[in-house]
Amino acid sequence: MSGAEQANLLNDTTRTSGKDALKKNIDAAVAVSDAIRSTLGPDGLDKMLIRDNGDAFVTNEGVTVLNEAKVEHPAAKMIISSAINQSNKLSDGTTTTVLLIAELLQNAWELVTKGIHPTTIIEGYKIAMNHTISHLEHISKEVKSKDDILAIINTSLSGKGTSSMKNSIANLAMISMDGVTKTNEEGVTFDPTLLKIIKDKGGTITDSWTMNGIVIPKQAVHPNMNTDIVDGAILLIDGGIEHKDLSINASLKITSAGMIEEFKKQEVNRIKSEISEIAKLGINVLVCKDGISDEGIRELEKLGIAAYRRVEKNDLELLAKATGATISNNPQTCSKQHVGNFKRSREEKWGNVHHWIIDGVSNKGMTLILKGSSSQIMDVAEGAFNDAIRLACNLERNKKMLPGGGGSYISAARNIKSLKINELGREQLALDAFAATLETVPMALAQNSGLNGLDELLNLISSQSNLNNKDPNKASWLGINLSSKTVENTLESGILDSAAVVLQSIKSSTEAAIAILRIDDVLWARQDPSIPDEVQQSLDNS
Repeated sequence: MSGAEQANLLNDTTRTSGKDALKKNIDAAVAVSDAIRSTLGPDGLDKMLIRDNGDAFVTNEGVTVLNEAKVEHPAAKMIISSAINQSNKLSDGTTTTVLLIAELLQNAWELVTKGIHPTTIIEGYKIAMNHTISHLEHISKEVKSKDDILAIINTSLSGKGTSSMKNSIANLAMISMDGVTKTNEEGVTFDPTLLKIIKDKGGTITDSWTMNGIVIPKQAVHPNMNTDIVDGAILLIDGGIEHKDLSINASLKITSAGMIEEFKKQEVNRIKSEISEIAKLGINVLVCKDGISDEGIRELEKLGIAAYRRVEKNDLELLAKATGATISNNPQTCSKQHVGNFKRSREEKWGNVHHWIIDGVSNKGMTLILKGSSSQIMDVAEGAFNDAIRLACNLERNKKMLPGGGGSYISAARNIKSLKINELGREQLALDAFAATLETVPMALAQNSGLNGLDELLNLISSQSNLNNKDPNKASWLGINLSSKTVENTLESGILDSAAVVLQSIKSSTEAAIAILRIDDVLWARQDPSIPDEVQQSLDNS
């Protein structure tokens, strides 16, 4: 492409380059950070979000705020993407990740204004990140008991609802964990599709409970059907066993009085034939996504097969996973390969509603019956439960923990400041900037709890440094107890973080900050009014 062509191309583009581009990207990062900074910690404040349709809801989850935000700036989108990725992987640490990205960029900007090249800062950040990860892995401890997992979950859920709600959700997550995890050659894996949540309005969150197996608010299609079955077989059909409707508009010419009856008789015979073939598969339970005709119900009842109809597709898929069944497209294609097995199938009546409960063989499956006084409260509890159970399952896979209350970040910052790397030049300034970034986490935690952030930061640094001379192993485990407003041994106080969450947050934030620091040119294509493709095609043909 010639220079003239390049010039013409850029004439249609708005361009920001050099320090101006970096400054605008950093401003966007700070704006995203400021939007959720106050949600961090057990005393973090809530945000009211109002959707386009006028619906409003309240949350203090940073990732929820970011998901709902309408953001156009590309750098801000990059930061939000990093935070959402953190949430998808570990269900925690999203707000911390955004704060660290913004602080890394702000501190980098101060160095840029002093004449330090972004490449030098990037190299320093990489060195600091590697030393931070190595240090945190060194001070981390093994998760030895269920109490440790509960403590980590409670720390993660801090600020979400009342203390009783938080404790109840944490315990429910621990109970449910075995039903939604599988152990194989790769270790422990979490399958959220094995979990079903039923919201039952009334009572409080502490009245919620879990059941082994899959619970579906359904009743067998005939009262005389045997619904308490042990060690049975099940068939799932993504359709129904019903009279066929005409697929096109048609009229029937009746030439004799018996034609209508003959037509109905053929349909009944077809249904009986389908059920007869299904019964040969040796099943005890039949489940259909669509309806089952009256003639089919009577035939199934005679054959001793319990049947359930109009079961939602996602419940069919859940049943398939729990029982090892393969969903059949229609009754005509059913075979032995589609049949699954279960340990027990039964019905219970809760209040005025019948519930079908089935315990699978292939996978356990678990159902949470969530109680609450309002749908909004149950929505908050559902989100907290999903985060808690994912965190619990991740801890089964990565059984390492770090001090909470900002302790791990201060320990890592102190470690970076103590490094003496002879071959470093200006990169040392970037290491100092990285250490200062880590210190923002306990400062934000303290500020959101109504404390003086700087005073609490200095107190924590001083406490760790003083104890380090006596007992280095315990020094790193000092953190801020935001309930008692004191610096304590977080291991003894039960204020603990998942090591995987902290390490991933530091990795993600550093990588995102480095990616933004590499950008020195932002080109915005000018958007002219466009004609829809179908309109343009019509114009071309005319």
